[in-house]
Amino acid sequence: MTEDTNEHITTTAKSTGNRTSGEKEQRERPRVHRSIYLERTLYDRLGEAYKTTSHELYPQEVRKSTFIEACIAYALDHLSDIKTVLRKDQ
Repeated sequence: MTEDTNEHITTTAKSTGNRTSGEKEQRERPRVHRSIYLERTLYDRLGEAYKTTSHELYPQEVRKSTFIEACIAYALDHLSDIKTVLRKDQ
C-alpha cells in the first residue's frame, strides 16, 4: 500500500509540474506588500467601484489588486488634477 501511495504522489507531482500544492504561480510583475491606512468611507467607495467595474467587465475577470493598481496609475498620470483638489481642501 505504501508503494502505491508513493507512486500516486510521484505521478501526481509530475503531472502538475514542479510546483507544490501550497505554492502560488509566479506573477508577471513583481509585487510588494505594504500596509496603508485609508478612511473607511473611501475604502468602501473603492470596494463598490471595484464591484461595479468588475460586473460591467464580465466575463473578463479583474482582480481587486489589479483594479486598485489601475486607479493609482491613473491618479499618478493626473497629478495636476489631484494637486488642484488638495489645494481646495486646505
